[in-house]
Amino acid sequence: MKAWHNYTQQGIEDMAEAALNQAVRHIQDTMRIETGDAAGFFWTGEKGDIVLHILKQYIKYEIELNTKE
Repeated sequence: MKAWHNYTQQGIEDMAEAALNQAVRHIQDTMRIETGDAAGFFWTGEKGDIVLHILKQYIKYEIELNTKE
């Protein structure tokens, strides 16, 4: 694991966005959905912001747990 100080706010945001994108992609692949139109519409705005906020909190929690000595 990287040292806690190597995780920037941008890095945390990037991880959260990647996690949401992978989750949505998994659902689309499982359901054989070929376009992301509905996902883009659904996750834009408050719903996406809330999920990203929760994912960022989780990432920060993991960083905190894994950097305690």
